[in-house]
Amino acid sequence: MAIVETVAAPDSAVRPAPDGPVRRILRDRVGATALAVVLLFLLLTLATPLIAALYGKNPTEHYGQDAPGLLSDGGLPVLANGGVSGDFWFGLEPGLGRDVFTQLLYGIRTSPLIAFASAAVTTVLGVLAGVAVGCLGGIADRLFGFLANVLLAFPTLLLLLALSPVIQSRLVDPGAAEPEWMQFLVLILVFAAFGWIPLALSLRATVRSLRERDFVQSARAQGRAVSTSSSANCCRTSARNCWCT
Repeated sequence: MAIVETVAAPDSAVRPAPDGPVRRILRDRVGATALAVVLLFLLLTLATPLIAALYGKNPTEHYGQDAPGLLSDGGLPVLANGGVSGDFWFGLEPGLGRDVFTQLLYGIRTSPLIAFASAAVTTVLGVLAGVAVGCLGGIADRLFGFLANVLLAFPTLLLLLALSPVIQSRLVDPGAAEPEWMQFLVLILVFAAFGWIPLALSLRATVRSLRERDFVQSARAQGRAVSTSSSANCCRTSARNCWCT
């Protein structure tokens, strides 16, 4: 009698779960460093009032003009390195004598606000344009490709510097004081106007590839067959009340 030995087959169905986006970023040194910098800036943005209170300074008071010996007669800081000392960690602003450290802290809060607002507007425009053009195709796709190539040919930084005064002059009446939110709005509009194109191009290519998949072509064929069958049945039952093609 032959003895048959059975060997347990390896469990091929059990596979390790794919890594999430956070783990993939942490494994990449550049990505982890960039994430740490972003989190640091967000933490400074949230803790700016507390840091300024512990530091004992504010960004609006003219310390160099109020206290003698901090600024020279020409308005420059007397101490070396721009007036850096134990009281003023990053020195003093020439002329007005304001604290540079607190100005930097409150200035950091502006960048995340503009970045998140621009990213939100860019995402909405890119998704709508990319999906719509990818679904429509034809003339709309060719016009969008031409527009995208023209906009991508211009340098964004130069357009930002050139268009900002033009947009501000159009939104503010001559002689009127410029509101505080004007610079934020102009930067968001300029960044969003030229930032949605790469996202739209990527989504357009994705949608166009999905349109050529087998399941999409099968669904289209089934839809045409059902439409033709329904039209034929309608014409056979009631030719007067049905429009046949």
